[in-house]
Amino acid sequence: AALGAAGGSSGDPKVLLEGYLDATSGPGGKPQVIWPTPDALATGAVALGSSWIQSVLNLCLLGLETQPSCRSVTLQISQDSNLTIVVDTCGAPDRAAVLRDELLAAVAGRMPPAPSPKTVHAHIAGRLVRAAGGEVGLSVSGNRVSVTAVFPLAEGTPRSGPSPL
Repeated sequence: AALGAAGGSSGDPKVLLEGYLDATSGPGGKPQVIWPTPDALATGAVALGSSWIQSVLNLCLLGLETQPSCRSVTLQISQDSNLTIVVDTCGAPDRAAVLRDELLAAVAGRMPPAPSPKTVHAHIAGRLVRAAGGEVGLSVSGNRVSVTAVFPLAEGTPRSGPSPL
């Protein structure tokens, strides 16, 4: 679903991400995932339409890629004149997070000639966000990394509505 196999518009991102984490967690266990309210999820789904599932999953996967020792993932969604999606990841307290140059280049759309498994989610997340008219950025503070995607909303964009999920 994150790469488009499910058409990009079907499924519940929470169920899909939790299933992925169940299948891929190492000996340290899977990170705790903190989701926004169903209303916030519905707001994002209405605003982004068919790119919603792919965008959210790839932003979460990008956050996880920045944190090999990830302990928690928090998804936040807010809407004013922009739709803002923030994925905060928190790693082990004794391991400072570092954003690798190739990851930053990939999210900005500057893929190296030979992409790696470590950069593919950054590249895809950046492309999906830009295709929907948004911008994506990464920031680090101690053992925390924030992936932020901001989508300007056109006048008349619904502020809330029924979830297509």
